[in-house]
Amino acid sequence: MKWIVTGVLMFLASGFLGILSPLRLVGILLIFVGIVKLIASATGSTVKSSKLSSFADGFKYSNWHDNTAVALDMDRRLVKLRSQFPSGTVEREYSFDQVRGVNSNIQKGGQIVGGAYGSGFQGALNAGAAGAQIAGANYRIAKENKLATGIFVTVKDIDHPRWRLAFANEHDIHRWMEIFEQAFEVSSQPL
Repeated sequence: MKWIVTGVLMFLASGFLGILSPLRLVGILLIFVGIVKLIASATGSTVKSSKLSSFADGFKYSNWHDNTAVALDMDRRLVKLRSQFPSGTVEREYSFDQVRGVNSNIQKGGQIVGGAYGSGFQGALNAGAAGAQIAGANYRIAKENKLATGIFVTVKDIDHPRWRLAFANEHDIHRWMEIFEQAFEVSSQPL
């Protein structure tokens, strides 16, 4: 949406400069890119919804994010997991008795900020090179933080003993930790 708004603003601002100004062409391009991204995201959420409904068919609770998924049914005492492993994407179903533990982690920060680079042309060159290095380091740190954030389910499975589940935000992580707490509290009660 921000692409479309920016494109419209540039298009309108270009009215002061002339009909075929480069600003107007860039505005039109941004509007086009924004519309394409909007259509792609709408299609992506439809695909995601379809995948989740087929994955979680018959389960009371479910979540799908970043190609990881969880579905849980307290009545049948089953949890279904989907996650990424070095061998590829794996989906498995486990009984509550096979779950050893569940914990969460939220990792943030670690980004690098710039410093003094000198003055003049050499300072600008230093700032540009340092900025590229800082951006690369920040990208790596953000990726590591993302991989260390989520809910981790440990199960009795020799091939895949630890599963990482991704969530859209912290609220969803806390919500799912509560769902797991209630599920395993209920399952540990004598029948």
